[in-house]
Formats: sequence, structure tokens, C-alpha cells
Amino acid sequence: RPLVVALFGGTGVGKSSLLNRIAGEPIARVGVERPTSREVTLYLHKSIELADLPPELPLDRIEIRRHHHDGSRDVLWIDAPDIDSAEEANRRCALAWLPHTHLVCYVVSPERYKDDAGWRILRERGDRHGWMFIINRWDEGHAVQREDFARLLGEAGFETPLIAVTSCAADRRPTPTP
Repeated sequence: RPLVVALFGGTGVGKSSLLNRIAGEPIARVGVERPTSREVTLYLHKSIELADLPPELPLDRIEIRRHHHDGSRDVLWIDAPDIDSAEEANRRCALAWLPHTHLVCYVVSPERYKDDAGWRILRERGDRHGWMFIINRWDEGHAVQREDFARLLGEAGFETPLIAVTSCAADRRPTPTP
């Protein structure tokens, strides 16, 4: 059984852009329409057949994208619909994968990191997974936001949260050094 790593998060934080960045190619649909993702995108190795996966996985609303990277052969990436979606069907679709997820990568953005409704919903549904928090669109962020996010997570019971920062902007340019 592959390690199931799921990108969960709120509307517009860049979960699909992050999966595209991980893949190195545009495999998940991105856009300004909200919600953009209405199904789960599975990103898995070409050698893994759906019949090889556990039969209890919720495979009804999925889009499958395959890769050839042997180093990621045993990882099944999930790009879930918005956990805070106003559309109940999207929220249910995302939550259906939670019991099957080994690592929850909760994605926020600098302007949406204080919106804790999504990760509180995930946390209420089970503590059987590892957690990683990702501040996407970090090119728009500041160190004080990362520190504040860590403080909020600590107050919520995440003693030493793993927080990564990234940017999936297509036109990223290196920051000039003085």
C-alpha cells in the first residue's frame, strides 16, 4: 500500500498549484473560479493499478494522473477539494479521504493562515495521521506571519508543528541580495 499524502486546505490557497509544482507539470486544474477543484486528483506511479489499492478507498469522484518517477513510486498524492467549500459535496469528497490519509499537508496562504476552520474540521475527524503545514504563496508573506501561524497552531495543541513555506507562482524570480 502506498503512503497516502493529501493536500488539504481552504479555498484559493494553491493546493492544486502545489501539486503541479511537485509533479513538475500541470496535472491539476487551477484557476480563479471558486471552487476550482470539484474532485480529488490522485497523482500516482504508473505501476500502481487502482485494483491494487485498498478496496475501501473512495474512488467515485477522482481524476487520475500518473508519473514515472521511481523515487515516488510508493507515494499516492491527493489534491482534495476545498475543506471549507460552500458546496457540501466538495467538503464531503475531501473528508472521505481523511481516514485513508497518512500525512495531512494542510495548505494555507499568507492572507488565509488565520482561518482555522479547515484544520479544525480535519483534526476533529481523527488524529491518526502525521501533520505538516504549508504556507503557499510565500512570495506574498512575511516572517511574522509564519511565527504567528506557529503560535496559533501551538495554542490549538500542535506542540511543535512542522511548517514549510513555498511559492508556486509561475513568474517567481530570485530575491536580489544586497
